[in-house]
Amino acid sequence: MAQTKTTKIYHLTADGAFETAQTVPDLAQPSYVSQFLHLPFGRALLVYDLSRSDGPYLCGLGFPEDKPEEREGFLNRFPGLTGAEHQPPPVAQAVQVVADALSQGVVPPLKLTGTVFQHRVWQALLGIPFGASDTYGGLAWRLGSSPRAVGGAVGANPLAWLVPCHRVLGAGGALHGYRWGSGVKAKLLASEGVSFLQ
Repeated sequence: MAQTKTTKIYHLTADGAFETAQTVPDLAQPSYVSQFLHLPFGRALLVYDLSRSDGPYLCGLGFPEDKPEEREGFLNRFPGLTGAEHQPPPVAQAVQVVADALSQGVVPPLKLTGTVFQHRVWQALLGIPFGASDTYGGLAWRLGSSPRAVGGAVGANPLAWLVPCHRVLGAGGALHGYRWGSGVKAKLLASEGVSFLQ
């Protein structure tokens, strides 16, 4: 039986820590728009949902050029996705404002859809501070779950870097799995001064 999914809007503090999450009804059909943004650790594909009048909300961030085999699965999460360059000027400008803010370190509100357990794990990820790390086992222990279940929820995170799944390591600090490849994970961790084992 499929688990019910809810949509929440996450607000983060200036340093990227979790502040609040508000459950919102899915009243409108999502309208997804994408654009690329160059970040110090790779070229990121940003996905926005423009369907809410108080948006746009950032709902996807990945590095598909670094892991082409993950590209299709990532894009399939956002049906009807179009590039910002194909949008009317006001829409393209609104999306660019968010991208510009993000490149300056200002995190916009995030829209995440997932199960109750996935939201618990994503909030736990947001609780791992910049420059720190945790393990799958450690998260599982705190959440009263198993490392495998936590790993599944971490892997389902659609907002790489912003919901910092890269800060989760294997036992002993091993660089353990990452949807966008170990090279991107290593760059993300190095940019934050986090030690890890290759």
